Amino acid sequence: ALATGLGDGLSASSLVVVCDSAGVVVAAQEPGLQLLVESPSGRVRFRKAWEMEGPWASGLSPGAFQAAGTSFDAEGFHVAVVPLLGRGLEGFFVVVAVERRPFVDVSLRGTAESLEA
Repeated sequence: ALATGLGDGLSASSLVVVCDSAGVVVAAQEPGLQLLVESPSGRVRFRKAWEMEGPWASGLSPGAFQAAGTSFDAEGFHVAVVPLLGRGLEGFFVVVAVERRPFVDVSLRGTAESLEA
């Protein structure tokens, strides 16, 4: 559901979060995504990126959150870990996981359909 507001080209299973250099999710579009309730203690803590729900998450590791970042394909998703640039943003990364599927520009879909008719 993170695709909401991120553009019509992203599927509901796509994800964009901001992490620190330890892989801790510090910002997400939906507030509950950055928190994890441990079982059985019920202790609440910040979630690591590789603990996110999704088949691509297990491909992440602490090594992905280095200065250069990384990208890879896993389980039908393309995942990119990219360092944020700018003063005060050192040590923060954006993680983008996008389902690999054909791209559709919805603004041109009506044009294409009218040409086919």
